Formats: sequence, C-alpha cells, structure tokens
Amino acid sequence: MDELAEAVGRKLAVLTGAEWGLVTTGSAAAVSQAVAACVAGNDPEKMLKIPLRGEKMVVVAADQRMAYEHAIRAVGCMVRPIGRASDLDQIEIGKIAAVCVVASDIPKSVLSFEQM
Repeated sequence: MDELAEAVGRKLAVLTGAEWGLVTTGSAAAVSQAVAACVAGNDPEKMLKIPLRGEKMVVVAADQRMAYEHAIRAVGCMVRPIGRASDLDQIEIGKIAAVCVVASDIPKSVLSFEQM
C-alpha cells in the first residue's frame, strides 16, 4: 500500500504540477490530512500525538470561513479567524500550525493572499 500511495502521489504531481499528490475520500479528509501534515510532518512521534489538545491553531481570514473547519478541529487544532493582517501580530508564531486559504474566495477576501 505504501508503494502504491507513493506512486500515485508522484503521478498526481506530474499531472497537476504540484510537489506531490494524495488521494482522499473527500474534502474533509483532504483538509484533515493537510493540517496533520503541517502539525506532524514526517515525524512519527508527532503523528502519535494527534489529535492535539488545542495547543496549535489554523489561521483563516474571517470572511473565508468554511464548512470543513470540523476537519481542522478533528486534528486537534483551533480555528482562529482574523479580520486584519495586523491580527497576525497578536498570535505567537509557534502556535500557528497553518494558514488556511480558500482559493475560490481569495479575490473576494478583505485580506489578500500576500497579506495572509
């Protein structure tokens, strides 16, 4: 299974131009996998600590909230909406696991991609 997942990941990367690819059972699973990867990377010790107990957070623009935030919380991260770029200055950098950007909402968001 590991060899198959690795081969599929490489093929998806070629097809999409991404660094790597991952097949999931849906959007919620993809969000959870992405957040877990941000939290643990390739460290088996960190993987065993998932779900976390809220010590990490995923930052999201307040106007980009989404229905899949439960998938972030399932990993044990808090969802932290922000309304201004300066709100990021109020968050300890070590507590941020990821920044969530909803691609389709970037043009409409109060916070630009660069600000996030």
